[in-house]
Amino acid sequence: MEFSEKAVVLKAFGSYDCLSIGKFPLVPLEGNIEVEVQWCGLNFSDLYTRQGLMYHHKLPMVLGTECVGVIKELGVKTDGFKVGQRVICFDYNGGIFRNILRIAPDKCYPLPEYVSNEQGASLFVNYLTAYFALFELGGLKPHSTVFISSCAGGVGCAATQLAKTLEGVTVIGTASLHKKDRVIANGVDHVLSHDNLQEQIESVCPNGFDLIIDNQAGNVFTLLQNKLKQLGKIVLIGEYD
Repeated sequence: MEFSEKAVVLKAFGSYDCLSIGKFPLVPLEGNIEVEVQWCGLNFSDLYTRQGLMYHHKLPMVLGTECVGVIKELGVKTDGFKVGQRVICFDYNGGIFRNILRIAPDKCYPLPEYVSNEQGASLFVNYLTAYFALFELGGLKPHSTVFISSCAGGVGCAATQLAKTLEGVTVIGTASLHKKDRVIANGVDHVLSHDNLQEQIESVCPNGFDLIIDNQAGNVFTLLQNKLKQLGKIVLIGEYD
Protein backbone atom coordinates (compact mmCIF):
# COMPACT_ATOMS: atom_id res chain seq x y z
CA MET A 1 0.00 0.00 0.00
CA GLU A 2 1.23 3.50 -0.86
CA PHE A 3 1.15 6.32 1.67
CA SER A 4 1.35 10.08 1.95
CA GLU A 5 4.39 10.70 4.12
CA LYS A 6 2.79 13.64 5.92
CA ALA A 7 -0.92 14.12 6.54
CA VAL A 8 -3.08 15.86 9.15
CA VAL A 9 -4.92 12.86 10.57
CA LEU A 10 -8.04 13.01 12.72
CA LYS A 11 -8.51 9.84 14.78
CA ALA A 12 -11.24 11.05 17.17
CA PHE A 13 -13.60 14.01 17.35
CA GLY A 14 -12.72 16.72 19.84
CA SER A 15 -10.04 19.34 20.46
CA TYR A 16 -6.68 19.87 18.78
CA ASP A 17 -5.13 16.97 20.68
CA CYS A 18 -7.19 14.67 18.42
CA LEU A 19 -4.96 15.66 15.48
CA SER A 20 -1.64 14.11 14.54
CA ILE A 21 0.86 14.33 11.68
CA GLY A 22 1.69 11.01 10.11
CA LYS A 23 1.43 8.66 7.17
CA PHE A 24 -1.93 7.92 5.60
CA PRO A 25 -2.88 5.55 2.76
CA LEU A 26 -3.21 6.88 -0.77
CA VAL A 27 -6.03 5.87 -3.07
CA PRO A 28 -4.92 4.10 -6.28
CA LEU A 29 -3.43 6.33 -8.99
CA GLU A 30 -5.65 4.79 -11.66
CA GLY A 31 -8.46 7.17 -12.54
CA ASN A 32 -6.96 9.97 -10.45
CA ILE A 33 -4.47 12.82 -10.64
CA GLU A 34 -1.47 12.82 -8.28
CA VAL A 35 -0.68 16.28 -6.90
CA GLU A 36 2.23 17.48 -4.79
CA VAL A 37 0.49 19.78 -2.32
CA GLN A 38 2.14 23.16 -1.72
CA TRP A 39 -0.46 25.33 0.03
CA CYS A 40 -3.67 24.47 1.89
CA GLY A 41 -6.65 26.60 2.89
CA LEU A 42 -8.02 26.27 6.43
CA ASN A 43 -11.78 26.77 6.78
CA PHE A 44 -14.43 26.69 9.49
CA SER A 45 -15.67 23.42 7.99
CA ASP A 46 -12.35 21.85 9.01
CA LEU A 47 -12.91 22.99 12.60
CA TYR A 48 -16.47 21.67 12.53
CA THR A 49 -15.21 18.34 11.18
CA ARG A 50 -12.62 18.09 13.96
CA GLN A 51 -15.33 18.71 16.53
CA GLY A 52 -17.62 16.06 15.06
CA LEU A 53 -20.24 18.50 13.77
CA MET A 54 -20.02 17.26 10.16
CA TYR A 55 -21.77 13.96 10.55
CA HIS A 56 -20.95 12.26 7.26
CA HIS A 57 -17.27 11.68 8.08
CA LYS A 58 -15.77 8.37 9.14
CA LEU A 59 -12.60 8.07 11.23
CA PRO A 60 -9.69 7.97 10.87
CA MET A 61 -9.54 10.59 8.15
CA VAL A 62 -7.38 13.36 6.74
CA LEU A 63 -8.68 16.90 7.22
CA GLY A 64 -8.81 19.61 4.57
CA THR A 65 -11.08 20.64 1.73
CA GLU A 66 -8.87 22.81 -0.54
CA CYS A 67 -5.27 23.16 -1.65
CA VAL A 68 -2.94 24.29 -4.42
CA GLY A 69 -0.29 21.99 -5.82
CA VAL A 70 1.58 20.74 -8.86
CA ILE A 71 0.56 17.70 -10.88
CA LYS A 72 3.20 14.97 -10.55
CA GLU A 73 1.51 12.09 -12.35
CA LEU A 74 -1.66 11.35 -14.33
CA GLY A 75 -3.54 8.12 -13.74
CA VAL A 76 -6.23 9.02 -16.26
CA LYS A 77 -6.25 10.25 -19.86
CA THR A 78 -7.36 13.86 -19.98
CA ASP A 79 -6.77 16.83 -22.25
CA GLY A 80 -7.31 19.33 -19.47
CA PHE A 81 -4.25 18.56 -17.35
CA LYS A 82 -0.54 17.86 -17.72
CA VAL A 83 2.38 16.99 -15.48
CA GLY A 84 3.93 20.13 -13.94
CA GLN A 85 0.70 22.12 -14.10
CA ARG A 86 -0.47 24.10 -11.04
CA VAL A 87 -3.98 23.27 -9.90
CA ILE A 88 -6.53 24.05 -7.21
CA CYS A 89 -8.02 20.93 -5.65
CA PHE A 90 -11.31 20.87 -3.76
CA ASP A 91 -13.11 18.04 -1.98
CA TYR A 92 -15.97 18.76 0.40
CA ASN A 93 -15.44 15.34 2.00
CA GLY A 94 -11.93 16.29 3.16
CA GLY A 95 -8.68 14.43 2.68
CA ILE A 96 -6.65 17.38 1.35
CA PHE A 97 -4.14 18.19 4.14
CA ARG A 98 -1.30 15.90 2.99
CA ASN A 99 1.93 16.24 1.06
CA ILE A 100 0.80 13.94 -1.76
CA LEU A 101 -2.82 13.91 -2.91
CA ARG A 102 -4.56 11.66 -5.39
CA ILE A 103 -7.84 13.13 -6.49
CA ALA A 104 -10.41 12.78 -9.27
CA PRO A 105 -10.02 15.11 -12.29
CA ASP A 106 -13.42 16.71 -11.67
CA LYS A 107 -12.09 18.02 -8.35
CA CYS A 108 -9.06 19.72 -9.94
CA TYR A 109 -9.01 23.14 -11.59
CA PRO A 110 -6.14 24.83 -13.47
CA LEU A 111 -4.65 27.78 -11.57
CA PRO A 112 -3.92 30.84 -13.76
CA GLU A 113 -0.33 32.07 -13.71
CA TYR A 114 -1.32 35.47 -12.34
CA VAL A 115 -2.77 33.84 -9.17
CA SER A 116 -0.17 32.93 -6.54
CA ASN A 117 -0.21 29.64 -4.67
CA GLU A 118 -1.11 31.44 -1.45
CA GLN A 119 -4.00 33.28 -3.09
CA GLY A 120 -5.25 30.17 -4.83
CA ALA A 121 -5.35 28.15 -1.64
CA SER A 122 -7.76 30.65 -0.10
CA LEU A 123 -10.10 31.15 -3.06
CA PHE A 124 -12.24 28.11 -3.64
CA VAL A 125 -14.23 27.53 -0.46
CA ASN A 126 -14.64 31.23 0.33
CA TYR A 127 -15.90 32.23 -3.10
CA LEU A 128 -18.04 29.14 -3.67
CA THR A 129 -19.73 29.67 -0.32
CA ALA A 130 -20.25 33.37 -1.00
CA TYR A 131 -21.57 32.81 -4.52
CA PHE A 132 -23.97 30.07 -3.44
CA ALA A 133 -25.28 32.15 -0.52
CA LEU A 134 -25.70 35.37 -2.51
CA PHE A 135 -27.03 34.15 -5.84
CA GLU A 136 -28.19 30.53 -5.66
CA LEU A 137 -29.93 30.73 -2.27
CA GLY A 138 -30.22 34.48 -1.79
CA GLY A 139 -31.28 35.47 -5.30
CA LEU A 140 -29.47 38.81 -5.01
CA LYS A 141 -30.67 41.38 -7.54
CA PRO A 142 -29.28 44.76 -8.67
CA HIS A 143 -30.08 47.76 -6.47
CA SER A 144 -30.54 45.56 -3.39
CA THR A 145 -29.30 46.11 0.14
CA VAL A 146 -27.38 43.16 1.59
CA PHE A 147 -26.16 42.65 5.14
CA ILE A 148 -23.03 40.49 5.62
CA SER A 149 -22.02 39.32 9.08
CA SER A 150 -18.26 39.30 9.72
CA CYS A 151 -17.53 41.06 6.43
CA ALA A 152 -13.80 41.04 7.20
CA GLY A 153 -13.57 37.24 7.11
CA GLY A 154 -12.79 35.12 4.07
CA VAL A 155 -16.39 34.49 3.03
CA GLY A 156 -17.36 38.04 4.01
CA CYS A 157 -14.66 39.56 1.79
CA ALA A 158 -15.67 37.30 -1.09
CA ALA A 159 -19.37 38.04 -0.63
CA THR A 160 -18.70 41.78 -0.64
CA GLN A 161 -16.76 41.62 -3.89
CA LEU A 162 -19.33 39.38 -5.59
CA ALA A 163 -22.26 41.50 -4.41
CA LYS A 164 -20.60 44.58 -5.84
CA THR A 165 -20.54 43.02 -9.31
CA LEU A 166 -24.24 43.88 -9.51
CA GLU A 167 -25.28 47.45 -10.23
CA GLY A 168 -26.41 49.56 -7.32
CA VAL A 169 -25.97 46.99 -4.53
CA THR A 170 -25.39 48.46 -1.06
CA VAL A 171 -23.35 46.29 1.33
CA ILE A 172 -23.64 46.71 5.09
CA GLY A 173 -21.57 44.48 7.35
CA THR A 174 -20.17 43.91 10.81
CA ALA A 175 -16.47 43.97 11.62
CA SER A 176 -14.10 44.84 14.43
CA LEU A 177 -13.09 48.51 14.60
CA HIS A 178 -9.46 47.87 13.63
CA LYS A 179 -10.63 46.17 10.40
CA LYS A 180 -12.94 49.00 9.33
CA ASP A 181 -10.61 50.65 6.79
CA ARG A 182 -9.82 47.31 5.14
CA VAL A 183 -13.43 46.27 4.63
CA ILE A 184 -14.37 49.71 3.30
CA ALA A 185 -11.52 49.40 0.78
CA ASN A 186 -12.98 46.00 -0.16
CA GLY A 187 -16.34 47.60 -1.00
CA VAL A 188 -18.46 47.67 2.18
CA ASP A 189 -20.58 50.83 2.27
CA HIS A 190 -21.40 50.89 5.99
CA VAL A 191 -19.44 49.07 8.70
CA LEU A 192 -21.23 48.26 11.96
CA SER A 193 -19.74 47.01 15.21
CA HIS A 194 -20.98 43.86 16.93
CA ASP A 195 -22.22 45.89 19.92
CA ASN A 196 -25.62 47.58 19.91
CA LEU A 197 -26.29 46.07 16.51
CA GLN A 198 -30.03 46.70 16.47
CA GLU A 199 -29.63 50.42 17.12
CA GLN A 200 -26.98 50.74 14.42
CA ILE A 201 -29.12 48.93 11.85
CA GLU A 202 -32.08 51.16 12.58
CA SER A 203 -29.86 54.21 12.12
CA VAL A 204 -28.09 53.14 8.92
CA CYS A 205 -30.79 51.07 7.21
CA PRO A 206 -34.20 51.70 8.80
CA ASN A 207 -36.05 50.13 5.84
CA GLY A 208 -34.35 46.76 6.32
CA PHE A 209 -32.45 44.41 4.04
CA ASP A 210 -33.27 42.50 0.88
CA LEU A 211 -30.75 39.80 1.78
CA ILE A 212 -28.85 38.85 4.92
CA ILE A 213 -25.82 36.51 5.03
CA ASP A 214 -25.36 35.45 8.66
CA ASN A 215 -22.70 33.24 10.22
CA GLN A 216 -23.51 33.62 13.91
CA ALA A 217 -26.99 32.10 14.51
CA GLY A 218 -28.50 32.34 18.00
CA ASN A 219 -29.84 35.70 19.14
CA VAL A 220 -28.18 37.55 16.26
CA PHE A 221 -30.03 35.38 13.73
CA THR A 222 -33.33 36.14 15.46
CA LEU A 223 -32.55 39.86 15.48
CA LEU A 224 -31.63 39.92 11.81
CA GLN A 225 -34.75 38.08 10.71
CA ASN A 226 -36.77 41.00 12.00
CA LYS A 227 -34.76 43.38 9.80
CA LEU A 228 -35.77 41.79 6.50
CA LYS A 229 -37.88 43.59 3.96
CA GLN A 230 -41.01 41.86 2.67
CA LEU A 231 -39.95 38.83 0.61
CA GLY A 232 -36.38 39.32 1.80
CA LYS A 233 -34.17 36.32 2.47
CA ILE A 234 -31.72 35.36 5.22
CA VAL A 235 -29.06 32.70 4.61
CA LEU A 236 -27.28 31.06 7.54
CA ILE A 237 -23.78 29.91 6.54
CA GLY A 238 -22.23 29.04 9.90
CA GLU A 239 -22.41 29.28 13.64
CA TYR A 240 -20.12 30.59 16.37
CA ASP A 241 -19.65 28.48 19.47
